[in-house]
Amino acid sequence: MKLFNVQSRRSAAAAAVALLGGAVALLGLSPSPASADPLPPNLSMYANCPVDNPAVASCVYIKTTNARLKVGKFDLRTQDPITLEFGLRYDENYNSIAVSPSNGAKILHSPPIAVPGGVLGIPGAGVGPLAAYVTPELTALPTIDINNLVLQQGTVLGLKLKAKVHNPFTDVLSVLGPGCYIGSNTHPIALNLTTGTTSPPPPNQPISGVYHPGTAEGWGIRFDGVRAVDNAFAAPGASGCGTPLGYLNPTVNAIAGVPSPAGTNTAVLDTTVHITDANEVREALGMEPVYQ
Repeated sequence: MKLFNVQSRRSAAAAAVALLGGAVALLGLSPSPASADPLPPNLSMYANCPVDNPAVASCVYIKTTNARLKVGKFDLRTQDPITLEFGLRYDENYNSIAVSPSNGAKILHSPPIAVPGGVLGIPGAGVGPLAAYVTPELTALPTIDINNLVLQQGTVLGLKLKAKVHNPFTDVLSVLGPGCYIGSNTHPIALNLTTGTTSPPPPNQPISGVYHPGTAEGWGIRFDGVRAVDNAFAAPGASGCGTPLGYLNPTVNAIAGVPSPAGTNTAVLDTTVHITDANEVREALGMEPVYQ
């Protein structure tokens, strides 16, 4: 992905801000982790950006405030914040590659999302020991393409997930065990979220995302009101339910309605995307900027 096609990270951020006025934007050393010292409030969202890695050119923070994930029979919705935070480096062709936080922080932070009807799938029954929650976890580094975000085409945000099924009241002691997931590291739920229009197999119909022009934010840019969608993905079956042999995988599959084929699942994320030059964070921490 050619996000910032320039020679230095500082000029990259300046170029990104300059492009805001255009009709079509083609966006849009003392090693220590970013969280080692406090950042000013305007940069605090980048506290886990791995700026101690000299290859990191940009910092990314994505906050979703309204999410829907329909997988099989589970129609999960939450307005609790879900965040993604990571760095980006660029290869010789200016394709962006995600870099995990170097301080041990997770890239994806998600609250447990309640399953309507709980383990029985009966309205009103999902409370106490009958409650069921799903918490998504990444199985691979995310991908992001700001050009596609702006042009409303292709994959904007790529996520490979597995969804932990658990009961917060009796998690470790429950019959499902602590390692019960829909999907797995080898067979994840693969989302290719777009701000454009999807092309799913039936019975799903095309749906469209939303893009609004970015706003300058320090050396970087912020995209508000982004809606990223995908309804063309398949969902794998359960794994690790009823440890150690997964003998309850068929039960979870029946409850959740998985595996479910492409064209029967939907993901919608209403989100804000923040991206800035990593040197802005470095300098705020008293670190030397890095130029390539």
